[in-house]
Amino acid sequence: MNIKINRTSIFLLGTLIIYTFYLQNRLKIVLAGTVAPAEIISTDDVNEGWSKHFSRHTCARFEHPLLGTLYTDNTDEDLHVGDKIKVLYLNKSPGMAYIYTFYNFWLFGLLMTIIPMVLWVSFSLGYVNPNKVISIKIP
Repeated sequence: MNIKINRTSIFLLGTLIIYTFYLQNRLKIVLAGTVAPAEIISTDDVNEGWSKHFSRHTCARFEHPLLGTLYTDNTDEDLHVGDKIKVLYLNKSPGMAYIYTFYNFWLFGLLMTIIPMVLWVSFSLGYVNPNKVISIKIP
C-alpha cells in the first residue's frame, strides 16, 4: 500500500496536530474540572505599557467546599463589579481557576497557537516543494 503526501497534506496534517493539542488541553480542563459560581469583586483598567486602554484586570471570588473562599483574576472588558459568573478549576489545583468566558478560556488559548501556526505555515508552504509528492510504502 502506498500513501502519497503532497504539500497541502503536510500543511493540513500539521495544522490538525497543533489544534488537537490545543483542544486536548482545553477539553481536559472542561471535562475533569469543577464549575463554581463566582462574583466579580474588583476591576482595574490597565493604564501602563503596551496594553494601555486594551484590557481590564478583573478579580473574582468563589467558594471551594474544602478550602473556603478563593480568588482568581484575569482580563475581560465585559465584566464589571457585581457580575455573577462561573469559574472552572481542576480539583487538584483550585487556586488556578479560570474565569469561564469565551475570551478568558477559549480565545486566549487560540491566540497562543498563532506562534506554532506561523512557524508551521512558513515551513510547510515555504520549504516543501509544491510539485513534489512523497510516496510512503506501508508493508
